[in-house]
Amino acid sequence: LLIKKGANVNTIDKDRQTPLLLVVVGGRKAIVKLLLKTSNVNVNAKDRGRQTPLLLVVAGRRKAIVKLLFNTSKVSINTRDRDRQTLLLLVVVGGRKAIVKLLLNTSKVNINTNNNSGNTTPLFLVVAGGRKAVVKLLLNTEKGANVNTRDRDRQTPLFLVVAGGREAVVKLLLNIGKVNINTNNNGGNITPLFLAVVGGREAVVKLLLNTGKVNININNNGGNTVLYKAAWSGSKTIVQLLIKKGCW
Repeated sequence: LLIKKGANVNTIDKDRQTPLLLVVVGGRKAIVKLLLKTSNVNVNAKDRGRQTPLLLVVAGRRKAIVKLLFNTSKVSINTRDRDRQTLLLLVVVGGRKAIVKLLLNTSKVNINTNNNSGNTTPLFLVVAGGRKAVVKLLLNTEKGANVNTRDRDRQTPLFLVVAGGREAVVKLLLNIGKVNINTNNNGGNITPLFLAVVGGREAVVKLLLNTGKVNININNNGGNTVLYKAAWSGSKTIVQLLIKKGCW
């Protein structure tokens, strides 16, 4: 009734909340629908914390309202909050598989967006957290996440999962076929194989060796070989694996 009488749907209160911002927080689906039907509602209005309606409903796990907002042509999918986080960065951290799917199904989402505080992309966040299901979603989209992107410390996603011994996620990355298996961290000429060997990650060492692409005779900046590091670490099994593959 108020809308029909010409009420301003974008009016703000002292906290810079618009009616839409208020009702999405409360999960008022029916009222959200009414507001979205008006031609002039600002679907990207921001409160004092630079939160938009979409950012608020994602944080509150309101999937039904997320869908409503997605279906409006004007909503900004890649907007950032006060901490420079985008929707995709927020939902991958929480392992929100259903909402990640919704985002990836839109043609607008920037799958390789970073958080500007370490050049951390969504893929970095999910591999670090070992979220295998979400990693699959990011890798298997038509756009496909950049598997060779580097963070502020010059690490790639493969470095992170190898160092953490996350065998299942290492498999996922290697199966993509695009990952640079011999990439180094530019701070010692350390490759993923070096990390796996020094960490005693036998299963991960096997995965890397079985690709047939890994450089097994590279030296780090200290002049040490992978075989030397394996012997120094005291892993007889890894030493045997390396020798069997022709490491010297």
